[in-house]
Amino acid sequence: MKSTMKKVLRKLNHPKNKYLFRHVLDIMRILLSAKVTCFALLFIGSFYLSYAQKAKVTSANSYLTYGEIDKAKEAIDLATTHEKSLNLAKTWFIRGKVYHAIYESKDMAINTLDPKSLLIAYESYIKALKLDVKDRFGNDVHKKLEICSMQFINQGVTEYSAGQYNDALMSFQNSLSINAMPKFNKVDTLSIYNAALTAEKLAINELAKEYYNKLLKYKYGGAKIYYFLLNILKRENNKDELLEMIKKARNDYPDDNNLIIEELNYYIESGEKDKAISNLEQAIEGDKENYNLYYALGAIYDEVGSFDKSVNMYDRALTLVEPKLKESKELYKLSIGSDKEADNKLTLDKVHEMHFNILYNYGALYFNYGVKRIQDISNLTDNKKYGIEKKKAEEVMVKALPYLESALEIKPTDRNTLISLKDLYARTDNKEAWNRVQDKLEN
Repeated sequence: MKSTMKKVLRKLNHPKNKYLFRHVLDIMRILLSAKVTCFALLFIGSFYLSYAQKAKVTSANSYLTYGEIDKAKEAIDLATTHEKSLNLAKTWFIRGKVYHAIYESKDMAINTLDPKSLLIAYESYIKALKLDVKDRFGNDVHKKLEICSMQFINQGVTEYSAGQYNDALMSFQNSLSINAMPKFNKVDTLSIYNAALTAEKLAINELAKEYYNKLLKYKYGGAKIYYFLLNILKRENNKDELLEMIKKARNDYPDDNNLIIEELNYYIESGEKDKAISNLEQAIEGDKENYNLYYALGAIYDEVGSFDKSVNMYDRALTLVEPKLKESKELYKLSIGSDKEADNKLTLDKVHEMHFNILYNYGALYFNYGVKRIQDISNLTDNKKYGIEKKKAEEVMVKALPYLESALEIKPTDRNTLISLKDLYARTDNKEAWNRVQDKLEN
């Protein structure tokens, strides 16, 4: 028996028997001729099967090295289903590499072998790390995962653009999971932002809010992150949480016009217009040069029908914004070509937009007030009295002209401004200006 086993071992260890397969029959003949026990046969058979499955992993890696990715996939798929190789870290590392190669291949025939190839590669690398107790593949796996993270972002953007929102969310979340690993411990605000937008698109509100709140924590995205959160809370009709979020937003961005308007709208819709006015008046006491606050207060005075007060607030806002606009233009011109150019351009654009808003709403205040007065006298039967009152109303409306014309200079194609001007030019019998505005509206 000892002599027989020596012969077997010599066969197994022979240099030519690297993969063993073609020599199995020879080994079996040796054993049978020596009349070995069934136990020995089973032992050798088990040894062979174990070796064969491990060889599949080696073969898959070899195929991958020589660019035969389809054959590599076939070999590694077999290895990952057999009990002798499915618990080996190397099996899953090679599987990750194979499926990663499928994802990265420029050959369509290879690239379409599995539509989830990047996901499978990622899951395989993670499993390899769990099984790799001796840390044989750790560095290589982490390098691959770092690449996967960027690829998941790109894939997620593509999926989002195609309307595949569930897939996109998974891709962004996979990128986030990789970045959160102890090896990287990286905060990728772009992936968080993408995940938040996608979760909101899918109406997974709690998840979207979680991501948006993380962005606030990292001060990413500025005031617009609050806009997204407020929109979700409004859809949920969560008034208590909405008010708390508005207060937090106003505290972080006290000068942001949109957030000021959000606060105003909240109080107006809640029937608390007096509270909105009181809050703004207090804010102005603490910041008397803030044109945003005067503009907002002018809007709410208009809302509650306080015409004269609204005129005063818009006038004050316009007086403050015009020198600020001039200053912003100068700073931007001086910064062209420097590292401050982008920031100064952003500031200039914001002031420019506010200048337009103040001009347009100031003009609209006069225009709408005149329209309302004409509506109020529509039931008068005395034609003479009606004519007198109509003339007074139109005199108020015409006061809108300089503001709306200035607004049009800033935004020459703004349709609302053009429509209002067309009406005013008709009332003042300015045919040339009326034709000019009409041409713009038609074209």
